[in-house]
Amino acid sequence: MSFLTKGLDKVDTGIQMEASMVAMGVMLIGVLIGGIYATFFTGIALGLKILAGINSLAGVVLLSSFFATSYHQYKSYKEAIAMTKHLEV
Repeated sequence: MSFLTKGLDKVDTGIQMEASMVAMGVMLIGVLIGGIYATFFTGIALGLKILAGINSLAGVVLLSSFFATSYHQYKSYKEAIAMTKHLEV
């Protein structure tokens, strides 16, 4: 095992999932704001504005899907941990 995998092994799975969802949320906001800015508030050509709008819309859909999937995995993980603790008692 490398030093990186040894370090990553110590990170709690719940905390890692929470950090992942926060990062996806920030990226989602950034893509949305960037797409709105590039589409409506810059002086670029119309074709590039359309491309930026479509690209931003696709990014929002993709990140929203990842966010929803991560949230459901996180919820299932927490339920499994709670069940495990309940069974140990």
